Amino acid sequence: MNFDFGFEGNILSNYGSGYNTGIEASLERSVSNGFHFMVNASLYDSKYKNRLGEMLNTKYNGRYASNGLIGKEFPLGKGKQHTFSIASRYILTGGMRDLPIDEEASAENGYTVKTWDDGFSEQYPYYARIDVLFKFKRNRPRYSGEWSLDLLNILNRKNVRYAYWENSSSSIQYEYQNPFILNVTYRIQF
Repeated sequence: MNFDFGFEGNILSNYGSGYNTGIEASLERSVSNGFHFMVNASLYDSKYKNRLGEMLNTKYNGRYASNGLIGKEFPLGKGKQHTFSIASRYILTGGMRDLPIDEEASAENGYTVKTWDDGFSEQYPYYARIDVLFKFKRNRPRYSGEWSLDLLNILNRKNVRYAYWENSSSSIQYEYQNPFILNVTYRIQF
């Protein structure tokens, strides 16, 4: 429950247990007069029991998460057959957790060494992202064409992906997730 990729080359033993508990609320408005929105929020706790019987935080125990979407469509053209849309979404979550890096052992070995003693006791800063989408759809009798401009992470927030030991600087460094991304697409539907 603490890994997000494969287990190749590892010997696994099932000795522990864990739990996830929380509460979630959602509010949604279906499209009406071209306007729609959805907001979701969760408060939760995620723990696991280690071999010593201690309850520790799992990697994913950010404690809260929220996301939302709001959008509006505007009909265009003589017959109102075309549409221009604008939408925005946000994601806000408590930071992912990680095992602490043993700086002394990492410096001695020349690579990142993490310790399991206190479980996932390190927590990265919260994750936040805002995206904005502009879309124009032109409907023809036999096909439709759609242009979209998607602005991902418009605030260019540096969300931590993971920490690692950097030998050249003898310090802990951070790898970040995607910066601001501009995505332009054109799609034809028959």
